[in-house]
Amino acid sequence: MSTLFPAAVDPPIVIPRNVDAAYIRGVDDKLHAIEQVLMDALVGGVHATFMTVHASSATLAAGDTVALAGVLGLQVTKGVAAAIVAAGGVFGVALTAAAPLGRVLVAVTGAISNAITGLPASANSVSVNTTTARLQAGAGTYSMGSVNALGMLTLRIGGGGSGGAPTGAASGSLFGSYPGPSVGQLDGVADSAAITCSQTNWTPAAGRRAPSRFKALQTTNATPTNLDALGITDERVVTIIAQVEGFRPSNGDAFCVDLKGRYTRHAAGDPVLLGSVLTRDLATSGSGSTWNAALVIDTGADAVDVQVSGGAYAINWSAITTMQEGGG
Repeated sequence: MSTLFPAAVDPPIVIPRNVDAAYIRGVDDKLHAIEQVLMDALVGGVHATFMTVHASSATLAAGDTVALAGVLGLQVTKGVAAAIVAAGGVFGVALTAAAPLGRVLVAVTGAISNAITGLPASANSVSVNTTTARLQAGAGTYSMGSVNALGMLTLRIGGGGSGGAPTGAASGSLFGSYPGPSVGQLDGVADSAAITCSQTNWTPAAGRRAPSRFKALQTTNATPTNLDALGITDERVVTIIAQVEGFRPSNGDAFCVDLKGRYTRHAAGDPVLLGSVLTRDLATSGSGSTWNAALVIDTGADAVDVQVSGGAYAINWSAITTMQEGGG
């Protein structure tokens, strides 16, 4: 008997000198049984193994999912939620019916007909119904692969099948479940209002500071207009980089520039520019040569504004602004 598995094979066969037909038939039956097990478990399009049904399990039907149970690890129980959680996952799918303490053939990979699984003949991902322990079409916490239009299950425990979407509970900064989780926190702060987004703005909520953000607006005259405003915290030194772009949709004129400025604020005073604003990579076309973008201190708001100006026509402006903050 193996020290790893509680199973044993027959000793070598010793054929007596004088044998009768019944003895030969017995040997042949054993060989046939071995061949049948190999066919069922390995070469029939599915990889399966025999297991013992745990005494505490409900009776298994063919097509039920199972989870490991018992100390030896060669026992299984019906794959309902509590059993799967205790085992740390789904083990496989029962190919035969079995009562507690009975033997059951369990598929762990391969292709299984819907005559066993009961799945509909429609392409979909497959997961476990943790109430009934049956397979179900569609995403769920425990993915089991995919079913095709013929109702054949490609059993792939923990995988979404070929090209399938991920399933299961999301984690980290994502809340909800795959395949459609939502952003639930930002920088480790569990706050559904951590950010507000629109097609033209990405802005941190009160008390949050974004390392970079996007802003956009349209001007229709030459009046200087604030494209973005970045508050400067007291007792801080900050570096602001703004990549500003302007585009005139009526004729395709354009304006692009990168602005970089360093600022400090002390004793609740106004922001102060350190040195001068660096302007680089200025590129224009047509009337864009008369447009302008600048970093301007707003003393009343203790902020630095990204300010743009154009002409008496529509200009679509956008800026990606990055602020690096230190001190304090």
